[in-house]
Amino acid sequence: MTLCRLLPLASLGLLAACAAPSAPNYYTLVPDAPARAASVQARARAGVVDLLPITVPAPVDTPQMVIRTGQGEVMPLNGERWAGPLADEIWSALAGRLATGLGMPVVRDLRPDDQTPVLRVQVEVQRFDSLPGKQAVLDVVWRVRPVPGPGGRAGQARASAAQSGARTPDGAGMAPVCRSHFETAAVAGMPALVQAHQYNLAALGDAIAAAARAAEAGRPTCPD
Repeated sequence: MTLCRLLPLASLGLLAACAAPSAPNYYTLVPDAPARAASVQARARAGVVDLLPITVPAPVDTPQMVIRTGQGEVMPLNGERWAGPLADEIWSALAGRLATGLGMPVVRDLRPDDQTPVLRVQVEVQRFDSLPGKQAVLDVVWRVRPVPGPGGRAGQARASAAQSGARTPDGAGMAPVCRSHFETAAVAGMPALVQAHQYNLAALGDAIAAAARAAEAGRPTCPD
């Protein structure tokens, strides 16, 4: 093959290399190391937390990170992606925080028995906004309650109330629906924005843990 024929082929190779997309960056909402909860870390104790699958808004339920670029405008970033489905990332971040704050293992798709005390947590994310160079915003509706059952704490409390003639609402009826809003400033750069989301989820985990302790004590309430 002559040099004259090699040069065009080399040029095509360079063009193909330039056209090849760069590998995307991947981010996780799970901190590098489990952070200590804002409250005193709980000692390991009997029981388990049943954290149900998280629901997230459809516009951000994509492999790509979705940012707000203007008034009502959102844009997915093909080069910036979550390490896993966003709902699973949020679940893992909350599970770690709740395990630290409550001293109980956190599971999904639990089949409770009659002996293990269970706290069930439901979380619906209504807003998960990423504003690069500005802030991360999280709006959620959630509920935590002891699961009624013969061996669970809610069942024991109900049985005790029945023996004394008192009227005690069912565990589901006692659990209030809570709403929380979190905003954390984020400096320039995607890592800072992801870290701001991690702070929001940590604050949510602490709020749920506080409500769980109140529910176990028979005083179900939402944190201020």
